[in-house]
Amino acid sequence: MDAVGAMKWKPVCSVPENTEKALMNITVLDNAHFPESVEFPLLKAKKYGWQEFPQLSPEQIVENCWRTHVIITVGTALPAEVLDKLPMLKLVIEAKEGLVNLESALARGVAVSRTPDALSSSHFCQEAVDIINDFMDGKLRHCVI
Repeated sequence: MDAVGAMKWKPVCSVPENTEKALMNITVLDNAHFPESVEFPLLKAKKYGWQEFPQLSPEQIVENCWRTHVIITVGTALPAEVLDKLPMLKLVIEAKEGLVNLESALARGVAVSRTPDALSSSHFCQEAVDIINDFMDGKLRHCVI
């Protein structure tokens, strides 16, 4: 922190070792933001866990995501008190700025990736899958921290 107490962000953007070899559990927190016809494409990985919810409260996130490695959020906030209860979390993909408590994510070693603005729903889904595929290959795109 600097003299006025503002956090200086260092773009860590490192991917944990052996990420590509581990079975990844991925959770979409709020697919109700998408039109019914929009779906996420398949990942390149042969095995992975995937779950989608229309909308989750903070309590429901903790209850349903404690084994999740990757979270995709379009409009659901992830405050510090929620992030602290997700021990396996490695990556959060957010659709817009301000959804993830960056200080808490940085402290926990959780990478945060933000998709480019103005993506349509189907393009957002494709971009999120591309980010996860790259993450499993040891690369990180659109890194915030």
